[in-house]
Amino acid sequence: MREVLDDAGLGDVAVRTTRIESEAQAIAMDFAGSPSFRINGADPFPVPPPPSLACRLYRNSVGLGGLPDRSALTDAVEHARGEHR
Repeated sequence: MREVLDDAGLGDVAVRTTRIESEAQAIAMDFAGSPSFRINGADPFPVPPPPSLACRLYRNSVGLGGLPDRSALTDAVEHARGEHR
């Protein structure tokens, strides 16, 4: 995420990591599994399953993987940026 923000000219935007340590915390934070991303408080890749303390899979250019494609993250950042102009 840091590299995506830097490439978008948003090097001054902070990236925060939050450690989710329990199922209760996952539910309280509407956590869809690790890793998850939030941009302006919203998950740019919403998923239908309930929140859980689990690994998360993303649809990407090779099928399913542990991270979204970089281009998907870039699109999400640009979409959020457009909403806040």
